[in-house]
Amino acid sequence: MTKSFDREIEEVLADQVVRRRGVPPSTQYLIKWKGLPESEATWEPQEDLWQFEDHLHRYKDKSVTRTSPD
Repeated sequence: MTKSFDREIEEVLADQVVRRRGVPPSTQYLIKWKGLPESEATWEPQEDLWQFEDHLHRYKDKSVTRTSPD
């Protein structure tokens, strides 16, 4: 079952890979929601963020740029 959000993402703050024994690793993203303080950011699984793929792509592009050697 996929989740649908009626909120808007302001920014993707971080990502983490969650590993559990017997379950394939999954990626979660720390989401700063528009209109809410950063203290109310939530960790959301990648598969639930299907309607925000553009935000995830921008975050991944920024992450690659930050970690690329000069």
